[in-house]
Amino acid sequence: MADITQGRYQQLVKKVFGLKGGDATRQVLNPVQTSYELQDTYRPEDRASRGERVFGMGATPSNVAATSFGAANFCNPAGSGKICVIKRATWSLLLPTAANQPGVTFLSIGAQGFGTPSTTAFLKDTRWTAFGGAKTSSGFVIQAVGTFGSQAPISTYYVAVFPGAATVPFIHQVDNLDMVLVPNSSFNFLFASDTNPVGTYTWNIHVEGYERVGDPNELLSVAA
Repeated sequence: MADITQGRYQQLVKKVFGLKGGDATRQVLNPVQTSYELQDTYRPEDRASRGERVFGMGATPSNVAATSFGAANFCNPAGSGKICVIKRATWSLLLPTAANQPGVTFLSIGAQGFGTPSTTAFLKDTRWTAFGGAKTSSGFVIQAVGTFGSQAPISTYYVAVFPGAATVPFIHQVDNLDMVLVPNSSFNFLFASDTNPVGTYTWNIHVEGYERVGDPNELLSVAA
């Protein structure tokens, strides 16, 4: 067994049996056999048994001419007691022309701002609810946030967008975001630029993820 694998095995044995000290495997009287789960442990139908509610939620900000950019701020409010995970985000809009949207244009996600969210979501598991809106603790609040410089160095996710001479349909989806929000934390979802738009236009952002009750140990913020 490689040193790294052996080290991880030792840590798991200590955790399972509550052991301390050096070689944990020598402290266990009977041999411990490792096992491998061949099935997907994140099957959607098994999330309910783990207390996870899978949801989808959208917002429609506006980029206002010569004034400001809009942002969809996704918040997990203080006191929620929940852990929220965003797995997927989808932007969609009619991409404005380069003349109407000058400058360096981009999509980004960053930990900027906080508000009081609208928490009406659509749960993706009909065992929890019938069709229609259902409450979750986390949600969007629309903000007018002004102009930006480059967001690339300070973003959780960033991609440049290149408007052309004509307005065209535009859809951008990103998976495996794995963004974890504890209470009193948030992320801004942006379609923005370093230059104000000439004309006003709207865009759509939709996120998918899951939410569950947080363990007290998970709700502590530890400085790096």
